[in-house]
Amino acid sequence: MKDEFTESGVGLASKCEASHFCHFYESESELLATVASYLKEGLDSGQFCIWVLPEPLTPSEALQAASEVIPDIQQHQAAGDIKIMSHKECYLREDRFDPDAMIYYWTSEVDQALANGYPSVRIAGDVGWLPDDLWESFVEYETSIGIALADLPLTALCTYPLGTCNGNDLVDVIATHEFALAKLKGKLEVVATTPRRKTGAEIEQQNLELERRVFERTVEFAKANEELRNEISRRADAEAALKKQSAVLQEIFEHLPVIIRLSESDGTFSLVNHAWEESYGWSTEELCNNHKEVFSQIYPDPAQFQRVQNFIKDATGQWQDFKARRKDGRGIDTSWAVVGLSDGRSIGIGQDVTERRRAEEALREAEQKYRELFENAKDAIYVHDLEGRYTSVNPAAEELTGYPRDEILSMTFLDLVAPEYRNEVRDNLDKKLQAEGETSYEIEIIGKGGQRVPIEVNSRLIRKNGVAIGVQGTARDITERRRAEEALRGYSRQLIQAQEEERQRIARELHDQIGQILTAAQFTLHSVQRLCANTEAAASADDGIRVLDEALDQVRDLSLDLRPSLLDDLGLVPALRWYADRLARRTGLRPEIHSDLPHADVRFQRDVETACFRIAQEALTNVARHAQAMHVSVHLGMDEANLCLSVKDNGVGFDPNRQRQSVRGTPTLGFQGMKERAKAVGGSLWIVAGPSLGTQVNAKFPIRG
Repeated sequence: MKDEFTESGVGLASKCEASHFCHFYESESELLATVASYLKEGLDSGQFCIWVLPEPLTPSEALQAASEVIPDIQQHQAAGDIKIMSHKECYLREDRFDPDAMIYYWTSEVDQALANGYPSVRIAGDVGWLPDDLWESFVEYETSIGIALADLPLTALCTYPLGTCNGNDLVDVIATHEFALAKLKGKLEVVATTPRRKTGAEIEQQNLELERRVFERTVEFAKANEELRNEISRRADAEAALKKQSAVLQEIFEHLPVIIRLSESDGTFSLVNHAWEESYGWSTEELCNNHKEVFSQIYPDPAQFQRVQNFIKDATGQWQDFKARRKDGRGIDTSWAVVGLSDGRSIGIGQDVTERRRAEEALREAEQKYRELFENAKDAIYVHDLEGRYTSVNPAAEELTGYPRDEILSMTFLDLVAPEYRNEVRDNLDKKLQAEGETSYEIEIIGKGGQRVPIEVNSRLIRKNGVAIGVQGTARDITERRRAEEALRGYSRQLIQAQEEERQRIARELHDQIGQILTAAQFTLHSVQRLCANTEAAASADDGIRVLDEALDQVRDLSLDLRPSLLDDLGLVPALRWYADRLARRTGLRPEIHSDLPHADVRFQRDVETACFRIAQEALTNVARHAQAMHVSVHLGMDEANLCLSVKDNGVGFDPNRQRQSVRGTPTLGFQGMKERAKAVGGSLWIVAGPSLGTQVNAKFPIRG
């Protein structure tokens, strides 16, 4: 945007000493570039600036766009060097347009700026908001403002969207400004100038009525020329102005980026502009010399040809679309409006809308594909506003909830979500509003028949111009998945139970059978030792007794590892204290056991005690092997419905979000096994860890009965 203007652009305002000029623009980006450059020139020279924004641009958007050209515009605004306002705040005070009040307003602004030490004032105001019924009043205002403020240190740039101006409007606008700017061949140029008005109060008063009368005679393009020619015969002093006006119109006619053609009363084309030649490929001479032949090639279909002829003849001023063919055979889409003149001729204004039509068609195709996906998706798809009210749902949503679409669109998500999940839904909406990204969670909804349906929700914000306006998401029925997970937990529970029973059986056999056999062998060796005193056989017996002692210790340890009898006989707390002492003897790391249970011998369901003990055992084993910890503690407690376990160490920790292979080789299957054990009895397990922050394993187990 910074490079769009040269000395032939907005900078001419200062070189020509112009105080009131206009700019015709085609796009918002062109408008912003022009105004930003214009305002920068004023701010750099110490002027007080006022910017009346085009619709629907907001002050924050305007500041962001202008900052590309004026990096310090926010500092200028904070210092009070520039005022940014909407057209309603400026032109429609008290909800109406009052030309006299506007002239007083601008005079007051200039007086205030001078009182505040600014040398002059620079204004940029957009007129795209102007409705048709205010056009004549606003043109009178433009005429008056140029005279009323001529002696003041004020420069005003009026910006007009080219797409909403017809030929008559262009004449009106140019007649009330000192010169006009428009983009020609990618470069901003002066396309029209009018003589600078004298500024003396006496001369202004004398010429005011004359300028208004000239304005009234430029309402239509051809009618303006006719009335000006009549005026020439009565007013010789207006001849120079009329010639200048004609030159301006011709310049505009040739360089405006719209197609313009003039038709005679018999339907033949007498004049076309350069844009017409570029759009259709024929030259003006070819068209004027062989109008019918060229026209029939542009519209080869007889029905289309006749439709165009009737459209030109009717000259209603309404816009219509036509498909045409260029000289090279390529098809184009055009949009035309034709206005009849008082002498029987007509003027047509058109645009090549081929690219726009292609973009619209591509958009329609994309919308159709989205609609097909939306309507045929197996998952429910929905959109709701930030208040939670549904604005769009697909058929799958009707099937999921049991409600027809019209009923869902009268509801909010709180009407569907089960009461215990409503806070979770609100929390996830807050997460989306506070940070970009998608949220995924599982909840239950209540269908029309009262049935509860578990669903998985994935949703994200919908934004417009960077502002959140709603939420779009999908909801998948996970009833079957829940059943499969419950069945899997049942299988896991059965497997763990069978495993524990097998451990207990093997432990019992090791203790009762192998242990007894080894003890009997030990007694036998003691007898042999006594019989073979002071012989080599006695030494061998000693070795055998020592080996049997080690074997008995290993069998006893293996039996306890498989299923500690303390867990079955005395309960969870004594079993954990025994295991902590045993771990201390083996590794030197002595865990601290803390219990907030009502009493030491409190008992829980056998499967809950087993799961809790095994998880604590696995966690302590991991600490001893991998954590390099100096301290570890085990805490047992209860809440209203759960047995709570926590194993915390001060070791090296790990990053639980990286791979599922933990730091320093801690096995993934160990943590997964602990989670499966907790799930098997209806509990849950989670880990809090971080590099150099230690690790804390937490688990909860429901207390039943």
